[in-house]
Amino acid sequence: MFFAHWSNTESSYRDMERRQLECPRCQKETEQTFRYHISKTKHYSVVSIGEGEKAITVICHGCLLERPVGKEYAQELMIGYDNEITVADAS
Repeated sequence: MFFAHWSNTESSYRDMERRQLECPRCQKETEQTFRYHISKTKHYSVVSIGEGEKAITVICHGCLLERPVGKEYAQELMIGYDNEITVADAS
């Protein structure tokens, strides 16, 4: 009997919104974009349940520094972004 198990990790991100924020590297207020990263692992021998790993980062348009957002603030943003993505996909 032959049994094969393989999985594939799919990572993507969406640019969600832009804001004027203080950049730690530029030392001035610049336009910055919030990115919503989603990684999902697909298993082909079993059913996988779950949303996968999620993270939010902010990228500065001046120096291209990409840094993570704090966990508590990221959780708030994820709820709003998930709703926004669901509405956009339904349209």
